[in-house]
Amino acid sequence: MFRWFDTHEVTEFASSVAIEYARLRKSTALRRDDSAKKSQKFAKLNGRVAEFMRTRKPNFYKKARLIDSLRTGMKEQGVPEDESAVFINSVLIAPITR
Repeated sequence: MFRWFDTHEVTEFASSVAIEYARLRKSTALRRDDSAKKSQKFAKLNGRVAEFMRTRKPNFYKKARLIDSLRTGMKEQGVPEDESAVFINSVLIAPITR
């Protein structure tokens, strides 16, 4: 029963995704990458999140903690809230509603 509430793994994953997102965001801005190059780089990160969700199959409590941890982590990394909301929606919330 306690494993059901253990969010250590999703919290660590969310932190790594937030750091990677901020790193990609800064590097694409510095290099002035075109939109195709940006999409390609962020698609890899989206794939990483999709793979985590597919292999780990977190329950709804862990998904909620993942979303919250990701929002918090991205805010700490200086990503604007509207930008982080679009990313989170595209990789975590939109696949659930499909």
